[in-house]
Amino acid sequence: MSKPSSKGDLLTSKLDFENIDGASPAKKADFTTQQSAAKEVPDPPLEKKKSIAAAQSFTKTDAKLKNTKPVVAVKKDRLTQTIAGLVLLGLLIVSGLIYMYKDSTRNVSGLNYVTLPQIIVNMDGNVARLRVSVQIDMEDADWLKQHKKELENSFQRTIAAMNPDDLRSAKGIAETQLALKQQLNEDARSEKIQAVLITELLVQGKE
Repeated sequence: MSKPSSKGDLLTSKLDFENIDGASPAKKADFTTQQSAAKEVPDPPLEKKKSIAAAQSFTKTDAKLKNTKPVVAVKKDRLTQTIAGLVLLGLLIVSGLIYMYKDSTRNVSGLNYVTLPQIIVNMDGNVARLRVSVQIDMEDADWLKQHKKELENSFQRTIAAMNPDDLRSAKGIAETQLALKQQLNEDARSEKIQAVLITELLVQGKE
């Protein structure tokens, strides 16, 4: 039977027990730290971060492009409308200039043509059908109306006295027109007739 331990032994045993128990708080602290570390979410790897950043950048760029397309389409429509308007304006200007040019050259010298009635005359056994236009100044139009009948008679007499062969060539017709101008002015006692143009001509020879 063992002897009861002395007070010194008991004290030593108690100290040893406390030393053994004293290590447990450290172990508990280590366990708590491990649990906290396990709960913390680890940072994603560097490559994964780059992939996420690239995807976000691509999404933003795609959104920008989608937002830009309508603007580009609107700009193209406006440009097309502007070009079409300029072309139409140019055509209108050109048409107006052409009309003004034709209108200005039509009466550049203020001349007017008056057609006399057709006449049928006997030219040395040949039947001639003629129609002439008389060229005068615009301001002499009233004078021509007053002397129209007189000019018709003078025209008929002058043609009847001519050689029908003079009306069978271009040179003969030009000489006939000049002769008619001179004769009509002489009969009217004026110089108002600027020119005489033969517009219709038919000569039937002898049978």
